[in-house]
Amino acid sequence: MQTTSALAILGAGLAAATAMTGCVPFGGCGGVDPTDTLTFQLAAAGQSAAPAGAVGIAAADDGVWFLVPASGGFSLVEVAALGGAETRRVDVPAPGRTEAGLAWDGAALWVGLADGEAWRVDPATGAVLATVPVPAGARDLAWDGARLIAVEDVASIDAVDPATGQLVESVPVRQQDAVAAVAFHDGETWAAAAANPVLVYDPTGTLLATAASDALATGAAADEHLTFVGEDLVLLRGGQVYRYAVTR
Repeated sequence: MQTTSALAILGAGLAAATAMTGCVPFGGCGGVDPTDTLTFQLAAAGQSAAPAGAVGIAAADDGVWFLVPASGGFSLVEVAALGGAETRRVDVPAPGRTEAGLAWDGAALWVGLADGEAWRVDPATGAVLATVPVPAGARDLAWDGARLIAVEDVASIDAVDPATGQLVESVPVRQQDAVAAVAFHDGETWAAAAANPVLVYDPTGTLLATAASDALATGAAADEHLTFVGEDLVLLRGGQVYRYAVTR
């Protein structure tokens, strides 16, 4: 049975929406979103330290993984639960590469490389199972059940076919909502933005909601990475992990 991702639907609706309204999915209308958006509330549910230097986070079936640069490559570090002790560390050679972003596809980890590749890595052995191109400058990765989703140079959200590396969709983001981190959960794309803390898009590419909290961590957008642990949104920023319960 074929799986349809949130971004895969955008291609068919993009031309029609633009022709009829002048509005672009993820782009709004002249910089203003055409709909009144909901506001989801984020309630602080915990904070813990990440492994030093972590530049990616991904929740797996039985734990949480961090991407950590290391001499001559990078390390994949697993903890059983946020704030818990390290349970596994796998070193992967990648001399001269800069890592940014991590995603779990249900069987393996995808590591984003800032110079334009993503590696699919066996978390048990560190073996590189596949490499595919991603847009150069990608800062974070997510997995939508069928495709890699990448944030590129805080200007677009891209979907990449993991088998061929083909760029399936490239959706511009409004300049005032430039994003640096992305996660996928229950058919929704969640993006951490500079102007709005977190933006939530529905499967049509329409801005569905903003997610806000007085307790939301502050910091530079370029230093952010997102994932979901269960129903909670998890933000990695500045060496700290912030967990938020989402109220719709």
